[in-house]
Amino acid sequence: MRPVPFLMAVLISLVGGLPAAGLNAAAVSPNLSYQRSPVPAQVPLARIGVPKAILDPSGVKLSVVVNAFDSPPKDVEGSPPGGGRWTVLDVSVTNVGTSPFQLTAGDIILMAPDTTIYQPDGDPDLPKPQFADTTLMPGDTLRGNVVYAIPGGAMLQLVAFQAPGMAQWVVALLGA
Repeated sequence: MRPVPFLMAVLISLVGGLPAAGLNAAAVSPNLSYQRSPVPAQVPLARIGVPKAILDPSGVKLSVVVNAFDSPPKDVEGSPPGGGRWTVLDVSVTNVGTSPFQLTAGDIILMAPDTTIYQPDGDPDLPKPQFADTTLMPGDTLRGNVVYAIPGGAMLQLVAFQAPGMAQWVVALLGA
C-alpha cells in the first residue's frame, strides 16, 4: 500500500462521521445529535484575586495571585525620584512543583497596552518594602509587595510572570 492513499483513507474515515456545516445531523447519522452553541466557549480571564496556574514547559509549576493593585497607593505620599507615580502589587507565589524555584521581584512585570514593559524598581528608598529574592521550596508560599516607578500618564494593562528560562505568563488583567 502506498502511503498517500493510506493517509487519505484514514482522513476520510476520521472525518466521514462528522456533520458538515449547514447539514442536518439526522441526515448524516440517525444516532448523532448535533447543536451549535449560540455563544463560543470562553477562556476565563486572569483577574486580580484569582490564582493563576503556571505550568511552564521548563518544568516550573507555580500558583501566582495578584492580591491587590494600587496605582498610586493611597498610603504613600510623594512620587518616584524621576516623577510619575508609584505602583504597588501585593502578590502571592506558591511553588506547587517538586523542585526549588529561585523567585525574584523582577519575575513580575507590568505591561502597557502598547507592550511597554515595566520592571520593578530596585531603589533602596522604596515607599514600601519589596519582597526579597528567595528560594521557594516545594509547597512554600511567599506573599509581599512588588513596587514600580511608573512614568506620568502611562497606562497599565496586565501583570505578567516571566522568570529567566521561562515563557511569559499573564497572571492578571488590570481593569478587567
